Amino acid sequence: MDGAAQQVPPDLLGAVSVSGDMLLFPAGLLFSYFLWRERHRIALEFRSSWRWLFLASLVMCLGFALNVLGDFLPPAVGQSVSPAAMVVTVGKYGAFLLAIGFFFSGVRQWYPLLLSVQQEARAQASFYRKLVQEANSVFLRWDTDGRVLSINPYGEKLFGYSEAELKGRHVVGTIVRERDAQGYDL
Repeated sequence: MDGAAQQVPPDLLGAVSVSGDMLLFPAGLLFSYFLWRERHRIALEFRSSWRWLFLASLVMCLGFALNVLGDFLPPAVGQSVSPAAMVVTVGKYGAFLLAIGFFFSGVRQWYPLLLSVQQEARAQASFYRKLVQEANSVFLRWDTDGRVLSINPYGEKLFGYSEAELKGRHVVGTIVRERDAQGYDL
């Protein structure tokens, strides 16, 4: 018998070493699982975006699976232009491209939401600024050393100092006397 007739096909699992490609599939499944597990914590505004990202993770797992499947094809099929090799190759790259498209569709929805959050933050800041400027209460900020950082217009009128005069001066001795009416040292 000649040597070519006695060749036994190699064991599929023994012929393929564990590579990074093979580890991507379970990692992708874990990522998809953790995305699914956190679905109840997602704010309603981000649910649609989350769905696109979850779908992208599943399609990416399909691409990983097809990538791993390509390692198990016999060399004659894996290197030829057979239908099985074409399905694996086109499916693998198609799944990756589709997943990237789904991912960007999900991320694209974040932009208007982030803009709306910024606009709400600006509106709250202007409301707070208006409240501080027009309140009939003194808003006085000072640092850890007791130096005045800012004061609102009502405080300026009440104490008789402008904000420029007060900035950097100590609260005690300027706004509050060093000794009160009963002689206690502050």
